[in-house]
Amino acid sequence: MKNMLFAINVDWYFNLHWKDRILSHMTKGLNVHVCYSTTKMTSPEENIETSIYTLHRSSVNPISNLRAFLNCLKMVNQNKPDLIHSVTVKPNLFFGLIARIKRIPILITIPGLGSVFSSNSLKSKLYQKIILSIYKLTAKNNCYFVFENPSDKNLFTEQTICSPDNSSVSPGAGIDLNKFKLSTDIISPDKKIRVLFAARLIYGKGLEDLIQAVEILNRTHQNFQLDVAGIFDNESPESIPKEQISSWQKQGRINWLGQVDDIPTLLKNVNIVALPTTYAEGLPRILLEAASAGRAIVATGSPGCNSLIEHNYNGQLVAPKNIEQLVSALQVYTNRDLRILHGLRSRKLIEKKFTMGHVIDCYKKAYEVLLSQPK
Repeated sequence: MKNMLFAINVDWYFNLHWKDRILSHMTKGLNVHVCYSTTKMTSPEENIETSIYTLHRSSVNPISNLRAFLNCLKMVNQNKPDLIHSVTVKPNLFFGLIARIKRIPILITIPGLGSVFSSNSLKSKLYQKIILSIYKLTAKNNCYFVFENPSDKNLFTEQTICSPDNSSVSPGAGIDLNKFKLSTDIISPDKKIRVLFAARLIYGKGLEDLIQAVEILNRTHQNFQLDVAGIFDNESPESIPKEQISSWQKQGRINWLGQVDDIPTLLKNVNIVALPTTYAEGLPRILLEAASAGRAIVATGSPGCNSLIEHNYNGQLVAPKNIEQLVSALQVYTNRDLRILHGLRSRKLIEKKFTMGHVIDCYKKAYEVLLSQPK
């Protein structure tokens, strides 16, 4: 049996996005060892062999990053993998370089380009060049790239980092249709239209814009309620402080739900899911889950979001940071019949293209390609 080392940035991200896949038939025939840094926000999975390593996701300190790289090298030397699968920026760069040096096949997942590619500052542009250069060096190996949206794949192709022979697009994280079932659009006893924002609590996800849009609507006597659920990410430079969330809650600007684990039940109790993100997304999981549940969706027309949503067909797409468009998009969904119609169309699209089965098939093919190549 071949040994695979699965490397990812942090425990909660693994549990939220990858644990089910690692435990599925996606890894059948592989002996999997997982490594990530820990926040102690979640418990490790007993059925998965796991190691902890130190990785500061947002640090640019060269000493800190050298230590992290050597820690990753230690993981590889200990586990002696026949295949590495890395996910998210720093694991991709560090394990990609190690795989290049040691000539180990590697599958690199790009679940969105991240915060550095969300900014046009001179510093960010410099970091973008460095990151793409390392990816290009990594690709001079038995390497396969899986992206979550076509735009990111096109960028890497234009930069001659990957080609059609060693890359593909996965339909996001994949949805378990038995878990995320189609449900009827609710009518709340208080007649409020419930808008849900459920995402990592960083400014780039657009929560401030959504708060402003809902307040504008409510000034014209429209009965909206903004429910907010999410994970605090203190390591992100864009993290929204707990004090800010608490302040918005006390002011009555949001209905703060905290970190919610039961997303299917949460979705049953809202009318609209909104994500006016400016972040360099892959394909946001909450939008896939909302679509599967048959909820109306409002999002920015950025890469990833526009892979799932067709404007005025199964959702509303708005320009980033455009409050006026965001207000109009939410107002469209005061029409319950339209919410239901768009939700049904989204559910059908999930069934056709975005299930867990579709995602698992994509990765199994990638593993087969890598392991079939001569060393």
